[in-house]
Amino acid sequence: FQKPVLYADTSFDTAPYDAWWLDEEKWVFKILPRIGRRLDPGDLPRLKEIVGETLRSPALKQSLEQVRAEAWVNPGESARLIADYLIKKRDSLTESPSEEAPSAPLS
Repeated sequence: FQKPVLYADTSFDTAPYDAWWLDEEKWVFKILPRIGRRLDPGDLPRLKEIVGETLRSPALKQSLEQVRAEAWVNPGESARLIADYLIKKRDSLTESPSEEAPSAPLS
């Protein structure tokens, strides 16, 4: 919805996931501070004010646009491009042998 997000201050246990052995911080946890604001338990009494500040923040709006540009490929075109690819792939897999290029004669 092109709006910044509010996210909970929680811990994330990587043990059950197939990336538990990676030493680097997970992408989503690097991006969250760039596109929103973390909520701490003490923020709840000010929640309405925090929501308003977050929605009006020009810095978060700019950062959100930067993250979108980094993460999205072919915005507005992906559905057409994917459909075109799938149609071509289907066609290549369903060609009959007679439609394929002739093979060299056996000697």
